[in-house]
Amino acid sequence: MQIPEEAVPPVALDRPMPAYPDGARRSGVQAEVVARVVVDEDGSVSAVEILRGHPDFDALVREALRHWRFRPATVDGQALAVYQIVRVPFRLENL
Repeated sequence: MQIPEEAVPPVALDRPMPAYPDGARRSGVQAEVVARVVVDEDGSVSAVEILRGHPDFDALVREALRHWRFRPATVDGQALAVYQIVRVPFRLENL
C-alpha cells in the first residue's frame, strides 16, 4: 500500500479537526499526534494507527481521522488504496 513512484498522492479535501480537550488545555498540555492512515480508493479513511501521540489526544485524533476525506491516490487514472502519514498538532497558541 505504499505509494508507487508514478502515483499521484492522495489530497486531503475535508479535515475535521478534533476539539482541544478542556483538561489538557487547563493543564497546558501540548503535543503532536502522528498517525498512519489507509486512504481507500473512494477517498475514505479505513484504518488509523497512532505512531506517536499523547494519551490526552490519541482517541480524539483516531475518531477525527476516520471522518477525513481525500481525493484518492491514482496511478494512470486508477484510484488505489495507500498509506498516508498525517500530523495533528495540539498547540495552545492555535486556540
